[in-house]
Amino acid sequence: MNETINNTDSGGTPCANAATPLRLQLGHISDLASNIGSMIDVIDMAICDIDDSRQRNAMATVCDVVMDKMDDLKKQINAVREELR
Repeated sequence: MNETINNTDSGGTPCANAATPLRLQLGHISDLASNIGSMIDVIDMAICDIDDSRQRNAMATVCDVVMDKMDDLKKQINAVREELR
């Protein structure tokens, strides 16, 4: 018997505090994206030690693509944050 008897939810717009957990979650996701970006920077620096230029170029290209994707992710996170304001 898990029936809700005195439900006062009118189905309207949620209060501003309801978005707070989502804002915190977006903050954690953004921090994670920044951490991943920092790790890619480290990989990019280590690439300089690869002797084979083809391998070095391939790895550098992959790092650039991943960083571009991370930038896109951060932009999307910021867009969602703006929607929550």
